[in-house]
Amino acid sequence: MDANGPHTGDTGGGFVPSARTGGRRPRAGSAPSRASGSSTVSAPGAAADGGPDGGPDGRPDGRPDGRPDGGVEGAWHEGASERIARQVRDAERHAEAAEALRDEFARQHASARSGRGEVRVEVDARGRLVRLVLSDRATALPAATLARLVEDTARAAAHQVDASALALVERRLGAGSPLLAAMREDLTLGAAPR
Repeated sequence: MDANGPHTGDTGGGFVPSARTGGRRPRAGSAPSRASGSSTVSAPGAAADGGPDGGPDGRPDGRPDGRPDGGVEGAWHEGASERIARQVRDAERHAEAAEALRDEFARQHASARSGRGEVRVEVDARGRLVRLVLSDRATALPAATLARLVEDTARAAAHQVDASALALVERRLGAGSPLLAAMREDLTLGAAPR
């Protein structure tokens, strides 16, 4: 213990807080540096031209924003609001395009007719039967034959609406669209025999 207070433990060289002045004082064996008559004691290698952190305003390197990167971050921030605004506009445009595509999907319908015209069906965008028309000849058919004609004709209409939906997506989004690939895969899986 000396006049400046007790020394406990090793701080790795450099400085130990001074109880009397509230500042820092050099450890034994380190050379104090004084800046042009100033009474401030600096760490070895530290800037002696300003505040406690090195700069005249107390910030590292004396930069007003306190960043040692030479203003690169400041330049990034300057363009950030423009980039964000552009990204928001792009997202809004994509959302509008997606909504328009969804609306076009919803309007898709297809119809098909059996070979001799006994059965005519219409399906919606999801391939659900929305209209079934049977001719007078259809009522004369055996029930199993008529059922098979209805199923086959409805399936043909569903294939038509699927093809229309694929064509719509390809027209709107392009042949390399991930949505188009996913739709094709889904239709292939759905068509696989079970």
